Amino acid sequence: ASGGKGAFTWSISDTTLAAIVSSTGVFTASSKAGTVTVTATDTNGATGTAVITIGGKTITIVPSTAQVGKGATQTFTATGAKAPVFWSVDNTTVGNIVVGTGVFTAGITVGTVKVSVLDADGDTATASVSVVANTITVTPVTATFAAAGTQAYTATGGSGSYSFVLSGQ
Repeated sequence: ASGGKGAFTWSISDTTLAAIVSSTGVFTASSKAGTVTVTATDTNGATGTAVITIGGKTITIVPSTAQVGKGATQTFTATGAKAPVFWSVDNTTVGNIVVGTGVFTAGITVGTVKVSVLDADGDTATASVSVVANTITVTPVTATFAAAGTQAYTATGGSGSYSFVLSGQ
């Protein structure tokens, strides 16, 4: 502050949004967004004010969208969040997430879920993950061989172990 007479004392309009040292004017914003009026008062009782807007922080979940196969995992991280953070999903029939780590594990149901993070200040962000059917590839796709011949097959994709079944004529 400038002008006025003598030393200034400082005050703010909302102590839930900020704090100020009354003798020095050192201002500290809280983690909440909002508007605060700072008032300087001189020794004669004259005042001057300033309005301060405190912006909310932005939490970003990485990745913001993901696609995983049944039984697969995806790790989510939160940037801009105040630790500790807590993770949740809106539909546990499609998958689950470890509350303290952000590791999502897909179930066996295909679908999309909302992944949410809550930080220590009560701020949140959301992302989405789609659980899709696994694609299994068998190699070779076709084979021709003589009677009593053998053919080795391999499978990739999916999860767990494979069972091979012979069908046809």
